[in-house]
Amino acid sequence: MLDIIRDHCMDTEWGTATAPTELSFGTVYGAHEMPLGTVDELASLLQQEAPSAVFEVWQDPHQVADGKYIAHVPGVGTYIADCDAQGNPHVDVNVLHGRLSDCPEGMTVREWLDSDAASVLGTAVLAALRPYQDTATSSPVAA
Repeated sequence: MLDIIRDHCMDTEWGTATAPTELSFGTVYGAHEMPLGTVDELASLLQQEAPSAVFEVWQDPHQVADGKYIAHVPGVGTYIADCDAQGNPHVDVNVLHGRLSDCPEGMTVREWLDSDAASVLGTAVLAALRPYQDTATSSPVAA
């Protein structure tokens, strides 16, 4: 993970500090400027080079385009959504409406949340990610 962060000129000061020499759990690494689509490359590299890593990456919105958020928890899955500049994922109302409209008749909301909603809302991945986020904010540990 450290090599990927360094190779993309990322650090805790958003590309203005010295390259990190160690990783700190729960620390956000970033860069001010990256080509659009870099988030996809980062997520792919992290999954290939650090297959047991739990991570979330995002690219900020650009002009009229939403940002892109990718969270990955091995054994649970990957969630991809639009996001804001802080990496908070959000769902396009039109996409959500389309999926709700396609919900099979007779299916309860709970059944829908356990099936198709998981891909739209990221329920399983975000729930699995939460303990890592809680631990990171309460006690960062060097990795």
